[in-house]
Formats: sequence, C-alpha cells, structure tokens
Amino acid sequence: MAFGSGANYFIGANGQPLGGLTVTLTVTEDIVPLVSAAGRKPQNPAFTLQVNCYAGAPGPLGNSAWQQYVFTLSQDGAGGKLTALVENWPSSEFAKTFPSASIKDGFIDSGFPVQPVLLSSPKLPAKYQLSVTLGTDAAGRVTAATFSAYDESGKQLFANPNTINLYNLQTTAHTPVGVEDLSPILAVQVSLVGNNTGRTVLSSGAGTITYRSLVQPFIGAQEPPWLGYQTLNAQWPEPTSLGYQGGTYEQANSVYAETLSGDDVFGLVQPFGVVTHTPGQALAATRQFGTTNRTDVFAIGSTGQLTMFYVEDSGAWSMHAPIGPGNFPPTGSVFAPPGAQLAVSQQFGIANRTDVFVVDNTGTLNCFYCDNGDVKGWQGPIAISAAGFAPPGAHLAACQRAANANQTDVYVVDHTGTLHVFSVVGSGNWSAPVKISAEGFAPAGAAVAASSRYGVTDQTDVYVAQTSGAMNVFSVGSAGMWSKPAVISEPGFQAPPWATIVAAPRAGVSGQTDVYVTDHNGQLTVFSWLHLIVPVPHFGPVWTTTLIGPALYPDKSGATFAPNGAPIAVSPQFGVTTQTDVFIVDSVGALNVFWVEADGAWNGPLALSNPSGGKLNVPAGSYIAATAQFGVAGQTDVLMISTLPTPLPMSPGLGWPCVFWVENSSGWNGPAALVLEA
Repeated sequence: MAFGSGANYFIGANGQPLGGLTVTLTVTEDIVPLVSAAGRKPQNPAFTLQVNCYAGAPGPLGNSAWQQYVFTLSQDGAGGKLTALVENWPSSEFAKTFPSASIKDGFIDSGFPVQPVLLSSPKLPAKYQLSVTLGTDAAGRVTAATFSAYDESGKQLFANPNTINLYNLQTTAHTPVGVEDLSPILAVQVSLVGNNTGRTVLSSGAGTITYRSLVQPFIGAQEPPWLGYQTLNAQWPEPTSLGYQGGTYEQANSVYAETLSGDDVFGLVQPFGVVTHTPGQALAATRQFGTTNRTDVFAIGSTGQLTMFYVEDSGAWSMHAPIGPGNFPPTGSVFAPPGAQLAVSQQFGIANRTDVFVVDNTGTLNCFYCDNGDVKGWQGPIAISAAGFAPPGAHLAACQRAANANQTDVYVVDHTGTLHVFSVVGSGNWSAPVKISAEGFAPAGAAVAASSRYGVTDQTDVYVAQTSGAMNVFSVGSAGMWSKPAVISEPGFQAPPWATIVAAPRAGVSGQTDVYVTDHNGQLTVFSWLHLIVPVPHFGPVWTTTLIGPALYPDKSGATFAPNGAPIAVSPQFGVTTQTDVFIVDSVGALNVFWVEADGAWNGPLALSNPSGGKLNVPAGSYIAATAQFGVAGQTDVLMISTLPTPLPMSPGLGWPCVFWVENSSGWNGPAALVLEA
C-alpha cells in the first residue's frame, strides 16, 4: 500500500479517545504550490494541512462525526497568507435533529478568529513548523484547538489569542455550541491537499508529520495530574468503528511514508514528500483490461513509486495515489529509479488483468497488476527475477506469445548483455529467465521490442541492437526454440543502446511488420517485412529500409533533426483505417508527427508544438506514449512529461504529464496538462 493526497493512515489509540492530541508538520524542503484547480480551471495557488478527526458511532458523545482542524496557505498579492480554522460535521443521526446541518456542510465553522499570518511568498519555507493541539473536557470531547506556526528561528508567528474555543462559536443555526455538538475523537488522518475542493500541484515539499497524544489532559485553570502519553498505532483501511466513513474532497500530489518511527513519549513520526516527474522522462500507456473505456498512463515519479493517471471515456483525467512501496528518504531508499523504463501488457489467459513491469533499484524485475478494472485494486510489486539481474530502470518489452494465446512474455537484456525472456501462462507462476542470446550480445539494459510477425502464424519476434549497433531479430515459433539472431539493418547502420525500438503492423497493409528506431545520426528509420501470400522463387524473407523525414534540422546548421537515438512512439491514427503515425521530439524540443497511408510515401514532419511560443516545454528527444483514448471512438492521444508553466516566479519548472489529441482525421489539439486542464 502507498499513501498519497487524501489517503493516509488513521492514527488511533486502540479504540480509546485521543486526549490532548498534537499534530506537528515540520518542513525540510520548501512546500511550493504551483497551481490549484477546481473543475480543471486554474485558481489562486493554495494548499491546506488538514488534521481530520473522526468520532465513534452516533450517540451522546458522538454527535460531531468529523472534525477538521485546518491550516491554509494561499497567495496574497506577491506574498502568502497563512490562516487557521475549525470545521465540524454532524453524524447522520444528529443531522436529522439539527435542521440546518448537513453531512456535506459543516455545522460548526470557526471562520478565522486567529489573526492570519502574512508571509513574503506563497510557500512554506524549510525549517518552518505548523502545529495544532486539541483540548478536551472531562468526557473527552474536543472543546478547543490551539494553532501554532514557527519560522526557521523558532519564533511563533500567530499572535495571541491563537486558541479557538469551540464553546464560543455558533452553529450554522446561529445557536451557541453546546456539549451536544461536540465529541471525543477515536482517530486522526492528516493530509496535505488543495483548498476548497481544489486540486493542488506542489512543485516541491518534504518533511515530517508528528503525532503525539496525552492521556485525557484538560484545557483550563485547574488541570488534573498528568496521566502520561497514549500509545498510538497506525491503521489502514479506515476502521469500521468510526462514525463517519469518508475523507477529504481535496487532492494533491503529496505522498506519505508507510513506515512510521517514534515511541510513546516523542510520538509517531511519518515522513512526507511530493511526487513529481522529470520533463521528458519515460512513460507508458494502455487500456486497463477489464474495461472498454479506461485509459491509463504510468510513470515512475520522484519518490521511486509507480504513478498513474487515468481517464474514463471522454471525461476528465484523474490522478491515482502512488502504487507500490512508499518508503522514500529519509525513511528508506526509493523503490525504482525516477523515470525508469516501463512495459505494460495484458496478462494473457486472465481476461481482466493489466500488468506493469519495471526493474527496481536492486536490479530486480517486478510486476504490478490489477484485475477487473478496479482502479483501487492495484497489487504488487511481485519480484519476477532475482536481485542484480538487470541494470536498474532497464528497457523492457512485453507481449503475448503467438504460439500460445495464454502466455505472456517479458524481455530484458541483463547486466551481462544477455537477452532473456520471462514467461507466465495464465495465472500460473513466472518462469526462470530463459537465455535467447549469447552473453555480451547487446549492451546491458539495452532497448528491446517484441511483437508477433504479422502475417505469419505462431511466430514471435524480439528486436534488439547488438553491441555494434546493428539491428537484429530473434524468432520463436510453436516448437519453442529460439532462432539465432538475424541482422535486419543494412551495413553501417548503428542504433544507440538507449534508442527506443518499436515494432508494429502497418495500418492498411495486410501482413506487414515495421520496426522503427532513431539511429546514431538522429535519422528516423523503419525496417519493413512484408509477408508474401505467393512466394517469389529464389527469394527468402527480405527486410527493406526506409529513412523517414530529414536528416538535418533545417534551421540549425549541421544539427541533426533529432537527437541520436531519440525515443519514438508509433500508433495507427484511430478513426483513419489506413494511416500510421510516428511521433518524435526533435532537436529543439518540438513534438513532430510523420504519417503514411498504407504502403504509400511518408509525409511530414508536422510540428504539433512550438516550444518557443507555445505551452509545451520538453527536452529534445523526450519520451512519448501514444494510445487510443478508449471509450472515445476515433481519438488518438499522444502523451509526454512536460514542464508546466508556472504563475509563481519562485516556482521551479515542474514535470507533469500532458496530452495532445486528434479525433479521426481532424486537426490536432493540445497540449493540456492531465487533471489540471484535460
């Protein structure tokens, strides 16, 4: 389980009411809100630290089912404004007897009796602390909240009084708050998210959250003897004993560590961070199997976790909480290298399973998976290989074995330069690695591609550039024996080991297999093989080579059109039955498309972005993913990790997925940032 945005542990004391709870957020890296959005429209950049407290079942001491103690940092001109408030929601039973109350609307809202703090910029700097302490009465009801904010020198920023006494407030029915309106709390969940149902993107941020609770302390002139600290424990999922089953509407790209440290005296300590991406890094896209209408996009983010964005039909894109191990510095090392290569595939023989493969920081090949289209049901990682098998973040390819419709194969070049395949049949166990090539055949972790040989029954091909840079194919048929390598490139051809290789059918041409790569001169190249229904005497299978587009960039003297080995993506243009598109980011960072109708001549390049005057900002040779947008007839999506434009001068450039799209044969649209604009 990994935690992020509004999903975090429920911290409790084994079912006992929490007394004198103190939650402290300590900042070790500036928390910087880049943009906040509600309804996908930019708003005033803001974020909130929400201390969400949960009561037990409705009853004499359970009328306030959900209590929020909130810090908000919003933009105020060129600076920032830090505010604090209390908001309580009634239990469903209490709402029936409280005419103005609603489960969706707080029936106690403190407003802002604590004087706001003005900051020089709309960020929370490193070494700042935010802290809230809750006071209780003799029955354990929360009756007061004391908010504190300290700068890097330890100076308290909130002026007195900084305690909000709930008894001094009014309910939404304009009646004074009484004991019947308050409750003890059994658990607390902390989240760092947007403001007022908004989605906030944080360009940076890290630190710790500390939870500490006393045994039934009191706020008042005469406090009883101190009874000690409570033993706190972290729970997931939400305990059924809580009176309110739900969470916050707001979202962000915040993440929280799975491992907590500490003790009864000093409290539990949980690191938090922000998951971002590097502009131009690798990503992968697929349909989520078990659905006909969900498109998924995956990448390894800055915390080394698998991140996922998804869309249903033509709706708005959503951001999934990080998937997989959630322990990152200072708790532990990241799981996988940020930006690591991914492969995605259906697990064949299981109708509704989607697999995502990555080589982690220990050199272990791993699989994440999800069954039946359940967006919350991601599992893994499960280790397929031993540790040290391949370079961390190595290139991967995954496909169905043509001779066995229930077999899934994953291909990787290990640390010795040997091409291997791992296989699973249906829901069985993954095999040990099977050697396909000799040791040292290809550079360690080199790019690979795999596909059926179109027009040839039962043949699966794997493509890899050997150490010399020549493009080779290995093949296997129904007998299960792999062939020796066959060179498909012409003499002198060289593909860099990092060059993406894509194998795909040619739209509108039956039986044609195309293999695409950018060579060491930045020249986009396609190798083609056409299955001949009527064999030609004295001729065996022949691979032909076609150079696509210019070799040199027209406006840069002597510069190649694209960087050496630049990544590419290939896709049919959906809704146009005979068109194949190839996408590449050129040497000035512009996204280009080349296209061909059936076996005709190649067209392009057509620049889909203008990096000097448009929104897209990606490095030359950025990685690209292309896919149908499932559930939308005739829509093609092209995705990259771009740098978001920032409205704040102090914000660093933030890597974030963006999409270009075209419907049938109409004009291209985009780019639009996922979640925020798309």
